[in-house]
Amino acid sequence: MVNEAKLSIGRVLALSGSVFAARWLAFCGLILIAVVLAIAAVAMLFFGCTMIIEAMPGGGGGLEFNDAQSAVMTATLCIQVVVGFSILQIGAAAVAFGTVQYFRSVTAPFGRCLGHGFAVMLPVVGAASVAALIVSLPIVGAVLLGGYVSEAFFLAGPIIAFLLAVPFAVAVPAAALERASVRSALARSLSLVRNNYFRTLGLLLLLGAISFGAGVLLGLASDILGDLILLVSIAVMLAIGVFAAVVIAVTYVELRHVNEGFGAEELANLFD
Repeated sequence: MVNEAKLSIGRVLALSGSVFAARWLAFCGLILIAVVLAIAAVAMLFFGCTMIIEAMPGGGGGLEFNDAQSAVMTATLCIQVVVGFSILQIGAAAVAFGTVQYFRSVTAPFGRCLGHGFAVMLPVVGAASVAALIVSLPIVGAVLLGGYVSEAFFLAGPIIAFLLAVPFAVAVPAAALERASVRSALARSLSLVRNNYFRTLGLLLLLGAISFGAGVLLGLASDILGDLILLVSIAVMLAIGVFAAVVIAVTYVELRHVNEGFGAEELANLFD
């Protein structure tokens, strides 16, 4: 029977805070490895794009590009964003695994979490890529319409994209913890979020506000910190990224609980 309880934002944040406080160092390492892999993939795409552009007829030399070259650059940039974001989800999958194990009072070793992240890499990256492509469509449309119709569309694109992201908020944990296929993970996320859309939206907005606020504070502190601002910024953004991954994992567990009465203990038992 479906549980009629609603997702509690306060409970999700409280549980996420306890997990983060206990496992922040190991989880930061997991996300950092995913970041390095994402950067490597993005760099390879950049060099590939450069080689293709150099092989094409020039647009006038220097930094002047013809329409074909500009199209290649735009397409590469879009692919870089999707690929980079998707590879980062390997770290998120590893964090989700460690989070579920923590709920049953088991401290999963760093290597086991990382191994699980790579074991479910294909469905996780696939689910994240499809979700990212769906969410990015309004942004691409807004850019096109903003350039040819009205600049007001530039503001509409990101808003629509954010609203579209909510149904896919827990697709990565679904793929990672249920070992679901790409299609099943996306459908699972849609099903779990359906009755708690606005509460899930609230959590995503909160995470966005935290990231934005941290960026503003770091910008204001740049004059004070001087040369240290880069290291501090990396550390702060890494911590926020880890906390966000934990929040998404906890949200998935709590959504399963309120929808199905299926908690973290039952999920953890799947890996024994």
